[in-house]
Amino acid sequence: MKLFIGVDVSKEVLDIHYNGNTVNVTNNQKGLTRLHTLLKKEVIKGNEIAMIVCEATGGYENKLVEFMMLNQLPIHRAHANKIRAYAKYLGKLAKTDKIDAYIIASYAQNADIEADKPRMEEEKILAGLLKRREQLKADKARELNRLDKDLSGTVIKSAKSHIKWLEKEIANIDKEIKKTLENKELNAKMELLKSIPSIGDVTASILIAFLPELGKSDEKRLAALIGVAPFAKESGKYKGTRRIMGGRDIVRKALYMAALSSVRHYKEMREFYLRLTGKGKKCKVALIAVVRKLIKVLSSVMDRQTPWQEVCPMK
Repeated sequence: MKLFIGVDVSKEVLDIHYNGNTVNVTNNQKGLTRLHTLLKKEVIKGNEIAMIVCEATGGYENKLVEFMMLNQLPIHRAHANKIRAYAKYLGKLAKTDKIDAYIIASYAQNADIEADKPRMEEEKILAGLLKRREQLKADKARELNRLDKDLSGTVIKSAKSHIKWLEKEIANIDKEIKKTLENKELNAKMELLKSIPSIGDVTASILIAFLPELGKSDEKRLAALIGVAPFAKESGKYKGTRRIMGGRDIVRKALYMAALSSVRHYKEMREFYLRLTGKGKKCKVALIAVVRKLIKVLSSVMDRQTPWQEVCPMK
């Protein structure tokens, strides 16, 4: 029998549902070892571990994911919104750890998902550094916005002092990012991505850290993962405007900025953008289409493992 296992993750405890049973273990090495022992007993009985699914919980799930990958067991880290949407579909509005574990196990069995692939340690470090960089930049923007308010001199002085500290920390993080990218494999990926006009150091590093599927999945799936795939809104005679939603925010923002650059410096993209706006498309809609076009180019370069060349024909 194939086992589909749902794990509800909290800071201290893992609630696990499989084969009609719910157990809990501590979210540490001792608890994970106990869980592994339970799963081995199921395998001895002749059962197959088909899929283990947990929610992304801001990092509390990392030990579980790494442990399962180390032991070559299939695990998928699902976005919390997908799990809640699935729970609503099932009509399960109550929320407890046991119920959540059951719902996640059902999602593991019925959703069209694949096991996550192990990542290089340097890629994990890079992702953490980039997230920290985004946090510091957001803090700096908030402090800068406070400077034009009617505040006391002491408060302004404090804000300016904090901005200086934030700028110093951002510079330190940039140095660490640069050091991490000295890794031979990561550097090779960087060079491939940066061969494409409008893709710079920051965008390339974000793609490496947060879009490992690049070059391994088709463009439609990548667009959905990033959140730039248009979804129809139609009912009967009503034909609503197609909208984009969800996805990996940090990647979408980076590629949107790259799209802005590409319509200025990348001939094919500029012509594509002007063709769309010439047909009456709104500028933002046309830019999102440029993002999807960029995804196609990025995917092609990473799939072929050869740099972008201007002579390459584009459809």
